[in-house]
Amino acid sequence: MFKMRVIWVWLRDYRSTHGTAVGHDSQNETEVRRRDTWILAYGPGPGAANRFGLTTIHAGTLAVEIEFPNHAAAHPEYVKNLQAFADRCAAAAEARAQVPAVEALGLDSGPATQAASEAPTPGERLIYYKGRSIGKGQFGEVHLVFRARDGLVFAAKTFKPLPNKRKHEQELPAWLTKIRREFTLMRENPLPNVAQVFELRETPEPTIIMAYYPQGNMVDALILDEGQRMSGFGQVLEALAHLHAKGVVHRDLKPENFLVELAPFFKIVIADFGLANVAADDAWLKTFCGSLKYVAPEVFPGPSHGHGTLADVWSLGVIGIEWIYDFPEPPPVPAQK
Repeated sequence: MFKMRVIWVWLRDYRSTHGTAVGHDSQNETEVRRRDTWILAYGPGPGAANRFGLTTIHAGTLAVEIEFPNHAAAHPEYVKNLQAFADRCAAAAEARAQVPAVEALGLDSGPATQAASEAPTPGERLIYYKGRSIGKGQFGEVHLVFRARDGLVFAAKTFKPLPNKRKHEQELPAWLTKIRREFTLMRENPLPNVAQVFELRETPEPTIIMAYYPQGNMVDALILDEGQRMSGFGQVLEALAHLHAKGVVHRDLKPENFLVELAPFFKIVIADFGLANVAADDAWLKTFCGSLKYVAPEVFPGPSHGHGTLADVWSLGVIGIEWIYDFPEPPPVPAQK
């Protein structure tokens, strides 16, 4: 039986003078890099259909090298088509004096010697291409992103500004401070059960690049097995012990914020530190926040002096009861006055 293999297509800038830019669906068309790699396409294969639509390449002299792996094990029809493709490439190269001859399916051309007018300056930061949306909330949206250099998949949480432009400009410093705090608290606590973050970008829009968990959260993954739930409960409790020792309070623990890995073993990681903060020994947190079903009593407005790490313990306790007994139901949302 002929089994289709996944073929990856890459572009590599080995020695250009003025750099190369690769755009996918109009993304990153002006992000010029030298001596870097871009993924162009991949497929066929189960679940490996090319995720990109229109691809544009901005470069000077362009050389192409195509690698076809596993020739010996390939289906005879594949080898036949491959040879026909190589023959057509060789014939085309011979017909055009300005194109170097094909040798072993590789082209070798010299670097560009003249810059295009007003060529952009090559940048340094990694390039990502945005894919489909995988989550949306009050403060932003999460997309799949693909790193150009190696095709690896990540999640990117992009924060949306306040709808009122004037108010947003006034509150911009405080808004950015909260985003930086979320990233910092996750980066400085690289625990097995805390979602891993890699990079914070503040322009053109604040975005946190983090690990992608294909199974989604506990609710999306339909984790109903009591053994897995209790294992996850213990994993979260262990992570909280470390976070609370450093004064970090998550303040929004709920199953939707527990991301899941099923292989090589069942694992839960805590995500979304957007409401997290540090509670000092002599200073309580005062902000009313979180999901009503899981919020501790001392978080609600009233006679409380504030809240600290015990608010997370309450939330996790409610989650444990919910996982074992399938209750309680969330309280009604108070009517607007």
